[in-house]
Amino acid sequence: MRGGLTTEGSAAGLLAAHAVKGPLHAPRHGFERGAGRTAAGHGSPRCRGAHSAIVSAIGRDFSPVGDSAGSEFSDVGAGEDDVLEWRHDFNERFLVGDVIGEGNQGLVRKAVDRETGNVAAVKVLARVAGAGGMSAVEEKKVRSEARFLRRLQSCPAVARMFGAYEDDEHVYIVMEQLDAGSMADGLEEAGRFSEREAAELMSAVFGFLAHSHDQGIFYGDVKPANFMLGSSPCQDCRHHCSSGRLRGLAVKAIDFGTCQQRIPGIHFRKMAGSPMYMAPEVRLGRYDVEADLWSAGVMLFQLLSGRLPFAKYDDTGELTDAGRHLGFSFEGDLWAGVSAEAKDLITKLLVRIPTQRISARASLDHSWFQKALGPEESYVVGKETSSIVVAPKMRSVAAKVEPL
Repeated sequence: MRGGLTTEGSAAGLLAAHAVKGPLHAPRHGFERGAGRTAAGHGSPRCRGAHSAIVSAIGRDFSPVGDSAGSEFSDVGAGEDDVLEWRHDFNERFLVGDVIGEGNQGLVRKAVDRETGNVAAVKVLARVAGAGGMSAVEEKKVRSEARFLRRLQSCPAVARMFGAYEDDEHVYIVMEQLDAGSMADGLEEAGRFSEREAAELMSAVFGFLAHSHDQGIFYGDVKPANFMLGSSPCQDCRHHCSSGRLRGLAVKAIDFGTCQQRIPGIHFRKMAGSPMYMAPEVRLGRYDVEADLWSAGVMLFQLLSGRLPFAKYDDTGELTDAGRHLGFSFEGDLWAGVSAEAKDLITKLLVRIPTQRISARASLDHSWFQKALGPEESYVVGKETSSIVVAPKMRSVAAKVEPL
């Protein structure tokens, strides 16, 4: 079976696979594993192996589009600053510890509440431009990101936010510490996931997207690196969105820097997202929340096969070309044991016409989830032992500070 696009234009970057195990090497995004991934942001992308040569030859950028200083997105609306209180007593309340990650605009450090001793992660961003600090546009973007994060706190598949602070030199965003790695980390260790594992992960992704879209929020950067794993207990969600789990670890969305607020009758126009996951209409500069579902389709394809759709690999599993002109296929040994239901859902997500693409809520109701998440003893495809060779270890106790 073959599907996808035949239109011209390759992806504006080999934002490949976030590294899968064995011969399927690709660049990882976010913090290096040894430094400790947290819910507070991502580090600079790193290229390894043959992909360095590919990127050099093609001249592509691995960074998410729309992440530059000059890019702005639809904010949550003027007058909503009062929804998120920016406090000025960070140093009085928290004791800052070691660096546990490095993002594009600042450091992520361990933070301990002086009163309770609870542990959190704090994203520290310098405000002094010209000394490694943020420009005015960048600071506006950070504040917008924090407000979107605050608005989505009722969804259990979103990282908990414990506060926003500022002083003359820095901006601080305090969040729960999620040290069990990201989906990208798990994919790198596993190579690919069983259908049951993929369904547990994607139930959180689709639940999060359904919750966001119900509020008119476009997430804008669906990919494995933006969903972290942690042991924090889930909250009840008013919108009944799922918080799918993998081996008892909650799945939490992070990084809300590309979020945009939907305005009925008006399409988004700014290019946003990571190239290999980007919907075709985003490149055309006329899109809506359905673009998130295309990205989710790419992600599901990747979780089940360890490879990206719309990409070409050589006999050793190395990525050699990428672009929608390549289409996607369910042929070959990687897809031999994958159910027809899984392939059907992917096909319904990777539809070129946005209005014909399956929604997040309809995806959750798809027969694949009912089959894949049914009783394990009655499940045929994916019944084998977990594909995760070594489960990520928790490196510290998750914060227990009450969210805002």
